[in-house]
Amino acid sequence: MGKPMRYYRRDRRDRRSEQEDTRYKSEVLYINRVAKVLKGGRRFRFTALIAVGDGEGRVGLGLGKAPEVVEAIHKGEELAKKNIVDICRVGTTIPFGVKKTYCSTTVLLRPAREGAGITAGGTARPILALAGISDCTAKFFGSNNRVNCARATFEALKSIESPADTLKHRRDRKYRIESHRPVRVLAEAAAKAPTGEAGPQKAAPAGGPAAVPAQAKTQPPEEAPKPLEEQAPSPAAPESVEPAESDKLQPEGGVVEEPDSPGAEVSE
Repeated sequence: MGKPMRYYRRDRRDRRSEQEDTRYKSEVLYINRVAKVLKGGRRFRFTALIAVGDGEGRVGLGLGKAPEVVEAIHKGEELAKKNIVDICRVGTTIPFGVKKTYCSTTVLLRPAREGAGITAGGTARPILALAGISDCTAKFFGSNNRVNCARATFEALKSIESPADTLKHRRDRKYRIESHRPVRVLAEAAAKAPTGEAGPQKAAPAGGPAAVPAQAKTQPPEEAPKPLEEQAPSPAAPESVEPAESDKLQPEGGVVEEPDSPGAEVSE
């Protein structure tokens, strides 16, 4: 009799996992032993930091924990395969320099000319090699913890975006930043409004004076009309002006009476 169906399915799953394993290369970056003191003695556990990549721009990082070293490595590989990401490359290097901080570790990645090789130490060298980057320079600042250095390098590679995608986002008209949206709306409204119209007027507070339009503020105040006495004589007026009654000479002993007719004489 043949094998039961469950055994056949298990064999097929094993073959699939073997095919997947051949696509990626894994490398152990760091193995740490952790001891826990109990009543009966010390209990040991192991942590394994594993990097997985195909050498063509895909890389992943995982940290496995188990009571045995082999089991911890296996767990780290599975986690690394789940966290695989695509890395942007330009030939054999990265398109531009990038600086990333993870916890207390800061990594600085810079591109290098073709044939320069990988100038990096610690856990950065195997991660860059598995990602398919053969010309690059890496420098760490701060803590030299291997786990933090590896994660800082991984985050720096993830943050690299191709210049074409960056330019596409910047030129997209629908791409807006929430903090700059009100400023842009006001600017567009001011550009669409005609030049002769005044801007929006603010409402006057309750009980206060009415709001003055913008045009009224810019125009100078009109001058009050001068009294008739102060006004200068018009050019059309005749040159000879009769003197006022108060300016006429009066005699010492009598009163001057106005004549009834223009031809009458003045009697003393």
